[in-house]
Amino acid sequence: AGTYVDTITVAVNGLSTRIIDSLVVNPVALKLSVTPKSRKAQGKAGTAEIIADSGDVLLTGTGSNTATWTASRRSAWLNLLTVSGTGSGKIRWTRNTSGLVAGTYVDTITVVTAGALESPNTIVDTLVITAAPGNGNNGNGGGNGKTKPGGGKKTSVSTSTAQAVEIVFDSIEVYLDQENAPAFTWSATSDVAWLQLLRASGTGEQHVSWRRDAETLPEGLHIGQVTLRLLVEGAEYTVAFADTVIAGVEDPGVTRAAEELFDPTNLTVNQRRLLDQLGNRNGLYDLGDFLAWVEYTGTSPHASVMARIMALPPVKSPEGARPPDPRK
Repeated sequence: AGTYVDTITVAVNGLSTRIIDSLVVNPVALKLSVTPKSRKAQGKAGTAEIIADSGDVLLTGTGSNTATWTASRRSAWLNLLTVSGTGSGKIRWTRNTSGLVAGTYVDTITVVTAGALESPNTIVDTLVITAAPGNGNNGNGGGNGKTKPGGGKKTSVSTSTAQAVEIVFDSIEVYLDQENAPAFTWSATSDVAWLQLLRASGTGEQHVSWRRDAETLPEGLHIGQVTLRLLVEGAEYTVAFADTVIAGVEDPGVTRAAEELFDPTNLTVNQRRLLDQLGNRNGLYDLGDFLAWVEYTGTSPHASVMARIMALPPVKSPEGARPPDPRK
């Protein structure tokens, strides 16, 4: 960018004249972008695992080769290995599972370049910590019956209106989380009609499978429970997990979901429940739910909105938290 001047001289029979020529090159606006927009990893409670990851910082426009950027995070479990750079480059970080209980942890890596368009830019990082082995319950405080991957199950987001809902097939693996596991049999039951078991019993490591049939359900949140009973060497172990369907709830979009954090009039009750079920499942709509929604959709609101959101406190929710059952 800049102004370039040259002189053209024309001479004829001892006479001359000059033409002054100017070229103005306008600068291209400096722009910041990062990829990917979100990352996700999984670890186990009771471990001290270090999980590495990386992304790309891209600077374009005039001065991009010499422009500098800085990166920051908010949570202690996420450690930035690259906190600054010049020009386009890699940003690297690690996640540390040490001391984390079972649950979903969400943090935002923020990259800033002074004067650049789309600055700040963000990467939403999610760490899912699953329960430590041996948390089954046989009614006497012990047992090692497990389901894999554990926790509740939920439907995909339905963007349709009421009267048009999805029928979704799903499954979860049944296994014993121990070395040299003995032979065992299992059976499964459902407590709601819309959750229809397709395989309800078996021997050894298999999948219990079901179908969510929500065509007749009224609009709103519906929670069912699958109960597994494992018979291992004469002892019975029970494992239960929740399954959810949200029928006929309109997709709120990322922008409305962001504004709801500051003005709780943008979403309906069922939309808030939808995002909470896709997020940290603590019974409220909060920052953790919004960040999970950004990851789910792969889109982000405008940078100015993200700047306001990043001023909110980080969120950690314990595993197993969920909204009150609307059937009660």
